[in-house]
Amino acid sequence: MLFDNFFTIKNDSIIIKNRNIGVDSLADTSYSKVLADTAQIILTKALAKVDLNKIEKNYVDNKAPDDLGEYDFKILIGTNKKEFHIYRVKVDEIFNLVKQINTLLPNKFRIGYDDSYFNFGK
Repeated sequence: MLFDNFFTIKNDSIIIKNRNIGVDSLADTSYSKVLADTAQIILTKALAKVDLNKIEKNYVDNKAPDDLGEYDFKILIGTNKKEFHIYRVKVDEIFNLVKQINTLLPNKFRIGYDDSYFNFGK
C-alpha cells in the first residue's frame, strides 16, 4: 500500500490530504484542524530551531533495505524555501519538528518519521 501524503501547515491551521496510490478499495482521506494559540506557539518554536540553510538536499542511508518509507519535505519559512529527501536517516531538526507536529494530530494522520520508523526491521 502506497500513500502520497500532503501536509500544509500554516500559522493558524493544519491540512492533510492522504492519497492512496494503486489501492482501489481505499478512499482518499483528509483532515484539517484550526490551531489554538498554544499549538501555534509549539509549531513556531519548533520551526525556529530549523535552519533551512544547513539542511542538505538528500539524506539517504545506502545500507538500509530498499523497501522502507521515504520522505520528501518542502518547508517554507518566510521567504526561505527548502526541498529535501530523507530515507532512513535521522535529521534531528526535522525529526523534532515532526515530533511536535504529530502531537497535534490524531494517530491516523501522524507523520511516520518517528521512533518506530527507525526501529522497523530491527
